[in-house]
Amino acid sequence: MLPARQRATDYLLWTAALAWPLEVFVQTPVLGLDFFWLVAFLLAALLVPDALAARKLQVPFEVWVPAAIIAGITVVSAWPRPTPADRNALEAVLLFGLVIQAGPSRESIRRYIFAGMVSAGAVTLISLLTPWLGLLPTAYSLRSGAALMFSFDLAGGVHILFLAAACGLYVVSDRAYRPAQRALATGVLVLVATLLVGQSIQWWRDTASFPIVHYPPLRPVQWAAAALALWLFARVIVKVEIHRRATRAPLGRLWWICAAATVLVAACAPFQSRAYQGFLLGLACASALPERSSVRATRWPIIGSAVLMVLLTVNLFFVFPENTSDPRQYDAAATREYPRVFDHMDWVDRHAPNEGRTYLWRARAALEYGLPNLASFAF
Repeated sequence: MLPARQRATDYLLWTAALAWPLEVFVQTPVLGLDFFWLVAFLLAALLVPDALAARKLQVPFEVWVPAAIIAGITVVSAWPRPTPADRNALEAVLLFGLVIQAGPSRESIRRYIFAGMVSAGAVTLISLLTPWLGLLPTAYSLRSGAALMFSFDLAGGVHILFLAAACGLYVVSDRAYRPAQRALATGVLVLVATLLVGQSIQWWRDTASFPIVHYPPLRPVQWAAAALALWLFARVIVKVEIHRRATRAPLGRLWWICAAATVLVAACAPFQSRAYQGFLLGLACASALPERSSVRATRWPIIGSAVLMVLLTVNLFFVFPENTSDPRQYDAAATREYPRVFDHMDWVDRHAPNEGRTYLWRARAALEYGLPNLASFAF
């Protein structure tokens, strides 16, 4: 790969590292897709021509084969009407393969870890300030009151907080980072710990009454994809451990902590595939492979940071109709859960008193139950 393309690839990966903790905030207002689809498209445009010219993939055989099978099963089982879960799974697999194909150096991965930690600290601060900002949280529980302001669901949000804490601990303990970076990591750890302790306790109240985790029912072909995904996850962790024992690299300890956090959260609540999971698993695998190039971008991705800042600001204060997967689309959620719509609307009224459509959805739910008298009193 030409040095210019290598720097562009590093720039894109650096930007993706800033984006992975943002979740809901990287949704595009018009397209209804998240920012990672754009990253995947640009990475493919940079990497695929070189792979075709060399007639060789940099992704190990034992990794790309199951990843390709998972992607194929996802496409076939989702056709012709893919669900958001199908798109998320395909996006995660694509990012996983593209990150490994890009082959970032371990020095670059260290910068990506720091960038992701900074973004995680920003959304953690936003979540802590949400009650005073008067904004509707993106992930919440109607029973326990747990709420987060960046993730699609509480399980995913707690997972991201655990990963952010792991990254913060890594930065603090690695003396290769500058003192200012380690001081910032300490501040992020304090913020994450404050939010994680409070919200995870409330979140576990929901899961405590369900000793058995109930995942959505899967078809046989989807069970096969899930089994391959678990095998791929284990295979990457084995590669990381082999590299850690051979080199004593501190990155290995970070990935082990991330793996333990993933298993813990997945054992407590239904866990959905997301783009950030494929991105981080790709970084973990790339860190255990031989380095291929030392060419890297030397400046902070200013353009990428500006784009992400715009997306964060816009999505923080506005909910767009195209983003139907945004949990703050409570009217869309109401159509899927009429049995709980009254509790849902009460919750929205408490957190966003100025929302006017809650009365409309109470009336619609009453009509759905055949209670026109109750519907007439909804307004």
